[in-house]
Amino acid sequence: MALIVAAQVTCGGTVASSPPAVPLIAAAAGPACFPIPLPFQKPALDSVLDSAAVVTALAASTSSSADSATVALHFAPAGTLIRLVPLSGAVDGALFRNYARMRPSRGLWGVRLTMRRGSLTPLSFTPSLYCPPQPQEQPGRVTHRDEVMTAQEARSLFAAGPFRLNILVSEAGLPAHVVLTQRSGNDRQDAMILEGARARRFVPGRLDGIPVPAWYEVTPLQ
Repeated sequence: MALIVAAQVTCGGTVASSPPAVPLIAAAAGPACFPIPLPFQKPALDSVLDSAAVVTALAASTSSSADSATVALHFAPAGTLIRLVPLSGAVDGALFRNYARMRPSRGLWGVRLTMRRGSLTPLSFTPSLYCPPQPQEQPGRVTHRDEVMTAQEARSLFAAGPFRLNILVSEAGLPAHVVLTQRSGNDRQDAMILEGARARRFVPGRLDGIPVPAWYEVTPLQ
């Protein structure tokens, strides 16, 4: 699974192909990691799980000896809990599988839940940490065939305008799908752009350290 919203196409020109119909992470600018947006505007603990039931079960649980523990909970767009990622301490995963709440969204999302035994606030949470995919320093090499162009074709190529495309980066860091959202105005240039995009290699996007499929946006300066 992954995090998304489909990329919007508002530029001139047509789209080369449509993005796959799977939930993915939307394109994000910059290399910095940031808290993943949550599918509700005013986060409350009870929006994620039945906190009262978890506190009661936590107090009665003998399977975890840790006084404090943090675990990441990842939810599918349908709201189902799909992954538990232990971050510190030890905790019984059944506490969350049994009491997680359905919260549909437009894409994958997650929270980091911290439990403290004997505390006045035994449960607290923050959004999961998302790190967008980053291109590797040496992308795959692309070899172009030598082609004969007329003077008019050469002028048209050099006059090609700006372009924009999104690359769906897989968990392995490979381009799984390329969407040309803004054409350059030259078919030959567009073909070279797509060929180069498919040859790129990436450090995959990560949600709480777990590789996930995510979009990477490419502009002419990249």
